[in-house]
Amino acid sequence: MRVPGHPLRFRPGHGLQAPSGGRTGQYMVSADENRATWQQVLGIVAKYPDNEYWNRWRAIVSPILERAVELEFDSLFRAGTSMSHVIFSTLNHHGLRDEPRVTLEVMKDWRIRISLTTHNMWFREPTQFAVLDESSAFPTFRRYLWHLWEDTVPEPIPDRLRSSTQLEHGRKE
Repeated sequence: MRVPGHPLRFRPGHGLQAPSGGRTGQYMVSADENRATWQQVLGIVAKYPDNEYWNRWRAIVSPILERAVELEFDSLFRAGTSMSHVIFSTLNHHGLRDEPRVTLEVMKDWRIRISLTTHNMWFREPTQFAVLDESSAFPTFRRYLWHLWEDTVPEPIPDRLRSSTQLEHGRKE
């Protein structure tokens, strides 16, 4: 399945596959547990040093996180951090290995890279990503979460992951 109008689609052997070659079975902890991980990430971000670099980084990442919480994405995905990366998964554990995730990363030019991958980006460049200005990052972030859900959770895609435009036009997938 594909998100209408979006070129991303992972195929077996080409990305977003669980190490077993299929969907992972260790997904979906409770909504409350997922929300707690987002609150931890927001707390970590708030405690980053009060200096020019981290203040600018926080000004780029925080609005994305806050908007996602407003839309209740925090009940669907687990959140975590790895240095300056913010990572989202549908798995029930931290310490991801070669497992599916969406990663937010602020680049040196202050644009944001949103990646959908199965590996740690500190050690290997992602194959599926978009580099965007912060003002246009959220719709892509939503689409990447949609794909993560679609490729890892054997349940219908929740309406809150769909854009308001898709809902208004009655698109289901």
